[in-house]
Amino acid sequence: MLVSYLYNSYRAKRVQETNKAGYLWGVLISFPFLLPGLYLGFILASEFSEAIGYSYDPPSFNDYSSGVIFGIMVSGLFTLFRVIRESKAEKQAAELKFRTLENEKLKAQVSALTAQMNPHLLFNSLNTIASTITSDPKSAEDMVVQLSELYRGVLKSAKGDMHTLENELLLCKSYLEIEQRRFGPRVEYKIFVEPSLDPKRIKIPVLLLQPLVENAIKHGLSPKKEGGTVSVEVKKDGNDFTIKITDNGIGIDFDKSSTGTGTGLSNCESRIKLKYGRESKFTFSRNKNNETTASIQIPLKAVSCD
Repeated sequence: MLVSYLYNSYRAKRVQETNKAGYLWGVLISFPFLLPGLYLGFILASEFSEAIGYSYDPPSFNDYSSGVIFGIMVSGLFTLFRVIRESKAEKQAAELKFRTLENEKLKAQVSALTAQMNPHLLFNSLNTIASTITSDPKSAEDMVVQLSELYRGVLKSAKGDMHTLENELLLCKSYLEIEQRRFGPRVEYKIFVEPSLDPKRIKIPVLLLQPLVENAIKHGLSPKKEGGTVSVEVKKDGNDFTIKITDNGIGIDFDKSSTGTGTGLSNCESRIKLKYGRESKFTFSRNKNNETTASIQIPLKAVSCD
């Protein structure tokens, strides 16, 4: 593939160079025929004038010199026009090539991040199940079935780098139910989608929200003796699409050098920046009630299927 790409690029460059040389040689070759052409033109003009009954004076030196100057000007303008048009076409081709390479680079980076997150999700879920086998075998068995359903959804979604918000929320729900079986009443969850938004008509990167939900359980609710609630809230804010994952766990100490928020959180932030650039925003904050919120803001036009 790389050899083919390099060969095609070389071939295209040679064709462009050949076209440029052809234009210049065409103009240069036309110059020797300029004076004979003028002479023939004047003869034809004389014959035509006599045929229609008009007198025609023989051409003077000024007539020839004016014709030569005019011919050179026309040839120069023609050459300049062709060069400008070719340069513009080359610039557009270069920009298209650059955008294509950037898109391929983006897809590779997103795929790498997604591949990194899939085993991360599996290992954490298996650890959850392993910790429950001794104390509650029935719950462990149910969690294995739930994990199977979860990974079936993950593998189905992983065929592309994007899927619907509906599918992502189903993955989040499956994961939360696994954790709820593990922690019992210590873990509650809420999922709210604004009625004006259709989860089937909104596309987001695969496994964008699940790691944030996992982070809320692992670093927010799990260390808290009485547990708490994780809420996933999806709303429309003007022309933006916002998602907030909030937990009322122990809270994050931002004064510490390391918050221990894990691989999933940093990968989500990287993927958002790679996919949506400056138009997107990712924040991680704590309010006065010790609630921790991971917030994603993306232009609605960038996620809408319409």
